[in-house]
Amino acid sequence: MENTLKTTERKVLSKKTKRLLFYIAVVALPVLQFCIFYIYVNFNSLVVAFQRFAIPDSGMGYEKQFAAFDNFRVAFQTIGKGWSKIAMSLRMIACELFIGLPLALVFSFYIYKKFPLAGTFKVMLFMPQIISSIIFVTLFSHIVDEVYKAVFHAEYGLLSIDAPLKTRIATILFYNVWISFGVNVMMFTGTMSGIDGSIVEAAQLDGANIVQEFFRVTMPMIWSTFTTFVVISLTGVFTHQLSLFAFFGVWADDYGLSSFGYFLFIKSLAGNVRENPNFPDELTYSQLAALGIVLTAITLPIVLITRKVMAKLGPSLS
Repeated sequence: MENTLKTTERKVLSKKTKRLLFYIAVVALPVLQFCIFYIYVNFNSLVVAFQRFAIPDSGMGYEKQFAAFDNFRVAFQTIGKGWSKIAMSLRMIACELFIGLPLALVFSFYIYKKFPLAGTFKVMLFMPQIISSIIFVTLFSHIVDEVYKAVFHAEYGLLSIDAPLKTRIATILFYNVWISFGVNVMMFTGTMSGIDGSIVEAAQLDGANIVQEFFRVTMPMIWSTFTTFVVISLTGVFTHQLSLFAFFGVWADDYGLSSFGYFLFIKSLAGNVRENPNFPDELTYSQLAALGIVLTAITLPIVLITRKVMAKLGPSLS
């Protein structure tokens, strides 16, 4: 009897140990990932931002030197040079906020309510996310150039260098709103699916029609998700390169197209360890690290203010 109890206790302890080890393994991986890719990478960037790398007298490897605020001076100069290109970024934000997000909300609600052809719309909207971006850019370029010329007997395509600048800008903005549309719809639809059905039923019993349900029930319940997308759109003014590199490579400026994000992206392509006298405009790793810190310092207040404003503007359940 005593041996049986001991065997049972061992089995129970073994199960508890296995369960504990499983929980530790599940938690350890995200924690390790956070420590390596967030804490270490960001801390290392902070350290590198105050360093420069030079070739030592031996000519082998690189020698770390304290750069004080020299890299930050270069970072501010870089931002100043690219400031004139921010207009395109602001146009993109306006399109996203006043066209992309409102339409995404409408289509998400349509899919969420499972209206006719909702499944078809879902597949069509998610298509840009399924297909490789390079393939999609190639197809889109072919349609707006070759197909457009053949169908409308036009002399040039919508992205041709001979097309009016406004046409090229409108085409690029349309493409970017379109490719982000599927992600927005997917996220909004997922959030809407989590709404408690009893709340919707209560609103319907109170006589709420479909429009009132959208504004009085759905929007208050997904407002936090909507706020997140607004914040992402606003901060994209510094990072969004509008797929210009995919369309034009490093020659987008020749087409009169650029954005602040594209400007910084081109600047970061070289990513030299040390300064290259032959290419003085190329940024080093240290200067890029300083640039990232400066942009973070600029972006953080925008995020905090936007979230505070959106919290005050947020609708309440009624």
